[in-house]
Amino acid sequence: MTTIDTGEAIAGGTLTIWFAVHEGRFLQAVGQRGPDGKLALTGVTNDPDVTGTGPGDVGFHAGWDVGSDPDRFFTGYVVGDVTTVTLTVDGVPVTAKVATWPENPAVHVWWLRVPAAAAGVASPVQVGNLVATNAAGTVVAALPSGGVGAG
Repeated sequence: MTTIDTGEAIAGGTLTIWFAVHEGRFLQAVGQRGPDGKLALTGVTNDPDVTGTGPGDVGFHAGWDVGSDPDRFFTGYVVGDVTTVTLTVDGVPVTAKVATWPENPAVHVWWLRVPAAAAGVASPVQVGNLVATNAAGTVVAALPSGGVGAG
């Protein structure tokens, strides 16, 4: 299992993301790596449109909201030639951090800490306008209506 340690502090550890196949489905897992190096699973998600053991076609997949304030993150993955992911959170444009999954260079995990303006909001946070671009700035994938289960 290859993990992506994000460098983001969460609950005394580091936000860590990895992928797995369970019961024939491709899953994104999120957890934390503690100071002792051990992984603790926070949760898993999958894209219902991805029915096989691979990550799916070019585009956004499996976006979700994980953790709680102040360690609350949006994360997901996108397939394609991607260097940048942008989105809006409560109408404010933000840029997510992106890392390539070493086991498949077409798969890019993205994440961002929920911005302070949205932290502590009792109602669901509004997420939209996901756009992934390549190094030349060409749009690779777009999901204008959202795609992250936030709330």
